[in-house]
Amino acid sequence: MGVPTNLLPPSLLAELQEIKRRLAAQERAPAPDAKFDRYPTTEWAAVSRGRVPSNAWSSCGIANVTGLVYDRVELKFLVDRLTTNQAEAELRVAAFKHNGTSKECVSASRSIRLRGAASPGVGTVVVRWVHGIPYGWDYSTGDSVYTIEVQHRYLVGPSTGGSGWDGNYAIGNMHYCVGLPDSRISATPNGTWMPSGVGIVNDGTAGNVSDPFI
Repeated sequence: MGVPTNLLPPSLLAELQEIKRRLAAQERAPAPDAKFDRYPTTEWAAVSRGRVPSNAWSSCGIANVTGLVYDRVELKFLVDRLTTNQAEAELRVAAFKHNGTSKECVSASRSIRLRGAASPGVGTVVVRWVHGIPYGWDYSTGDSVYTIEVQHRYLVGPSTGGSGWDGNYAIGNMHYCVGLPDSRISATPNGTWMPSGVGIVNDGTAGNVSDPFI
């Protein structure tokens, strides 16, 4: 014989409602097509990016991850023309919730600061990140869209410093964005960054969802 809900304390009743919400969210979640989710993007060339007003975070790689099953993601992208003391970049990965015309940053990795080399060249960056958004990206309302975005802003620059160069570094879209269980990806809430071919000034600050972005 069950206990009437009107006899339950408010805290327990609230917990039961939350369990019901999570179960409903899982029932509404789309079934994955494979053992992991893969979100391919089309661009795999580093495209020149100019200065953004006030140097706010600007997205250059976007993946729609609505319904992502796992809380770990791996992303890979190119950087080009990062030049020490002339064009240096600060990068982060952030997750956004979209409702109609509004966009809210709900999770962000720490930033990483790249200084490049004495001569401009191409490098690659891999980041493995625990995005920290629980329960399957919130299916409770059914009207939210989530994206994971590679964002960047200038650390130093742009400075021309040479004939025929516009002073802007270049950065490519995400080559892939996948969700995998922890047994497949070693990741941290702040992000596990693995740049190749570019120098690191130092690790940036912890993730801040309140940072200004475009």
